[in-house]
Amino acid sequence: MQRSNIAFITLILFALSMAFWLNENDINQDAFLVAQNGVVRIPTIQDNETYRLKGEWEFHPNAFVHTDTSYAMTYLASNQDWSSVLGSQQGYASYVLKLTHLEPNHIYGLLLEEAGNSHRVYVNDKLILENGLVAKNALIYEPATYTTKAAFVSDEKGEARVIIEIANFDGVKGGLIQSPLFGSLNAIDYVYELTLMTEVFIFAGLLAIAFVFLFLHFIVNDVRSLFMAILSALVALRISTTGTHFIYMAIPYFDLPLIWIIRIEYLSVFLMLPVMLLLLGTFDAFNYPPKLQQFLYVPFLLMPMVIAFATEGILVVIFQIFQIVLIISAIYLIFLIVQAYRMQKIKLTRTIVIMILIFGAIAYNRLYNDRNEIAYFMLYVFILFVGTTVMKRFSLIRSHSEKLASTAKIDHLTGLFNRGHLNQLMEDSDVFELDQKYAVIFLDMNNFKEINDEYGHEIGDQVLRISAKRLRNSCHESDRIFRFGGDEFVIIARLKDEMDVKKVIKRIRDNFMEPIALNHLYLRISVAIGYTPFNPSVDNLKEVISNSDQRMYEDKRKNKFK
Repeated sequence: MQRSNIAFITLILFALSMAFWLNENDINQDAFLVAQNGVVRIPTIQDNETYRLKGEWEFHPNAFVHTDTSYAMTYLASNQDWSSVLGSQQGYASYVLKLTHLEPNHIYGLLLEEAGNSHRVYVNDKLILENGLVAKNALIYEPATYTTKAAFVSDEKGEARVIIEIANFDGVKGGLIQSPLFGSLNAIDYVYELTLMTEVFIFAGLLAIAFVFLFLHFIVNDVRSLFMAILSALVALRISTTGTHFIYMAIPYFDLPLIWIIRIEYLSVFLMLPVMLLLLGTFDAFNYPPKLQQFLYVPFLLMPMVIAFATEGILVVIFQIFQIVLIISAIYLIFLIVQAYRMQKIKLTRTIVIMILIFGAIAYNRLYNDRNEIAYFMLYVFILFVGTTVMKRFSLIRSHSEKLASTAKIDHLTGLFNRGHLNQLMEDSDVFELDQKYAVIFLDMNNFKEINDEYGHEIGDQVLRISAKRLRNSCHESDRIFRFGGDEFVIIARLKDEMDVKKVIKRIRDNFMEPIALNHLYLRISVAIGYTPFNPSVDNLKEVISNSDQRMYEDKRKNKFK
């Protein structure tokens, strides 16, 4: 089985295992209880059960029930926008719900997510949690958007009167965005901590992926890596603006008003689609028309400006339009996938598996529960899946670049290093160890010109190749051998002492004593050699090579070869 198939199967098994684990741990299987006329009967609950408190709560507009003495009352669904009663998104109000048939004097837990922009909760007239500063006007009020949880104790009758006072002067959806979550204290703690852990894990992983691919983009200037970095960052941003809002707890500097958090949330979602389409467009299977590719850049220019000034109502309208565009885009992508499969550009099995995981997770999120962890996790898997192809592409680019760089250093005729590489070493002597002794040997083949003239360049080339092989056999593996030009060679040899270089020169001369046999020809070649010690910390390599060249000519004259 190929490594790529093993990696893909491992990724899918990991995704399914995590989804099964999240599912089994009840993090996204919140049942619900429906209140009527402000009262809900609590069934016998197990230690690992949680319930959404939905249905009709008492609703007291423009009043804080715990402190005010007179107030109006109606009934309102816990997660319904209060503007239908208050006439505005902004304002303050109280939600009241009576829980009955609890165990007397028993500890329970309550969890609130994104309750208005500030809230405080009383149970049986005891304050159990507070988020932000609840007030009746915008001057005193201070928003906060953390997910909060607290414990409370039922009274002797097994009842609990829950009062949630909410203030919102930021122009976003008024009231409770999510129905409060109720259950045993252990279950509430577990849901909160596991949700937080899941969000932090996925957020940190996506942010790390974003930085890795951004780094790769700057290294190889690969646009696919850039789109991967942007997509990962957008999904990470989306996660940080929903659920527990952990990033705002960890870094108070980012504690923005809820309207801006919602704007960032919508912006991250809206930009995911064009980024994903641009990313897929870098693959051969998805060949978009040029005008469509250009159009996909338009949201990057327009969307931030639109989102910055849009009210929540406008954002909702834009989101409805976005969902229509999303469906059209999905159909278009399926069309391209089918086309690519017919042209054998993609492996359909992998694509189908990934698409089923993603759309299955989104459908599960929409139809079965109102939590996002599995959908986020499957998006995480999608990014990892696409990321593996980008990393494979980067690996191929790097391998190709290294091969080109290596080829650029090599003399194609002899397989030795070329003069260009030697020139690089002259400019950058840092490649040499400062405490290591070297010698630079300059070598020239005697009477090579006559052989070339008499027998032709083809024979001359073969002589050079055989000579290069003899030089390699004469030197250590750590020595660098260069073809300097024509029939001249330079060797940079590592030494223990000066005797080492003399041993190397002796081996070279001995190896060239043997005639070169080519077909019916037996050619005798001798060499003229000069060398100079080289200390990288003191000497200039270019000058050392020049000195060795002069000594080579002295050796040539001494042996009467001119």
